Amino acid sequence: MPKNVLLKNINFDQAKRLDGSQEWLSGLLKNRTCSPNHMNLSRNRFFLLVFAIILLPLPVYKLIWLAGTRETTGTMYFVGHGNLGSVLGISTYPVIWFKSGKDTIFFNGNVNIPLKVDEKVSVRYRRADPADAKINNFSCIWGDTLAYSLAPILFFLVIFFHPDLVPRKVRVALGGKPLIKYIE
Repeated sequence: MPKNVLLKNINFDQAKRLDGSQEWLSGLLKNRTCSPNHMNLSRNRFFLLVFAIILLPLPVYKLIWLAGTRETTGTMYFVGHGNLGSVLGISTYPVIWFKSGKDTIFFNGNVNIPLKVDEKVSVRYRRADPADAKINNFSCIWGDTLAYSLAPILFFLVIFFHPDLVPRKVRVALGGKPLIKYIE
């Protein structure tokens, strides 16, 4: 029997009968869970998988939003103040208007963007929901996505690089009970 065969639903006694060699089988069975309910991953692949599952929806959502938007020109109408900002004078946001068909749409821009009244600005909006508009620059479109991604990225980096949380040479078994377990 070749040594690179993946064994599923087979126990050690059955495997011993398939091939007289116990050495490669015991090594294979020691490092693998032979249950079809488990998926064994290296430490790096495990972190890549979890990272992708948790963080990929954020930029994918934004890319889908961008693919369905149109670009137009809006005009800065006036400077708004948040509730606390109006009292303390610390946060301001531009109120932008633009035309979508026969409708005039107003929306609040990001905080502290230095625009002047009646200044023209590029705007992106979805035709189905023009009120969900954004000023067309990197910080206004991608800023919230980057902000929401930053905490999980830092969290995963700390766990990944801390030597005691997940040891370097460990394999991770997914599935069954417990859902995640380390295989030394």
